[in-house]
Amino acid sequence: MTPPPPRHGQSGLTLVEMLVALVLFALIGLAGLAVLNTVLRVNAGTEGRLERLAQIDRALSLVSRDLQQVAPSAIVVSADEVRFTRRLATGDAALRYVLRDDRLLRIWPAGGADAPVEQQMLDNLRGVDWQALDAERTWQATWPPDDAEAPPPLALRMTLRLAESEGDAPWTVTRTVELPARAPQ
Repeated sequence: MTPPPPRHGQSGLTLVEMLVALVLFALIGLAGLAVLNTVLRVNAGTEGRLERLAQIDRALSLVSRDLQQVAPSAIVVSADEVRFTRRLATGDAALRYVLRDDRLLRIWPAGGADAPVEQQMLDNLRGVDWQALDAERTWQATWPPDDAEAPPPLALRMTLRLAESEGDAPWTVTRTVELPARAPQ
């Protein structure tokens, strides 16, 4: 066997080399921390927006379902609310959708002497516009029209004006629901 080569006094790391390695390691760690922080902030913002979109989707789905089961009765559309009767398996229920304090509320009678039930559908609303489509295919801001002989509306349209915070410009979401065909009244 051959003996190992002799060691010289300069084999090893100097203090300067060690400090350079530590500085490089610290810079890589800081860069990784900055990337992680950015990813977490973007994730938090995305989750908030996805929750808001899910809330809007749930509200629009419920409004559509209610309007697709309208009973053959009067539908009333005004500037800040819509009222109609929804046909249920247990009987008819009078429903109202009202804008109150920047919130869209769904209100229905609880039955008996109890106060009506108010379900908050959306918050942070800048406004809600309801329109009814008449037989001449014209959108009306109020319903029923002055003409007492007017046939029931063909569809209802809801336009939501939303904003995430006070400073944001409102953006709109519109849902149009065709009403079920009804026998003449």
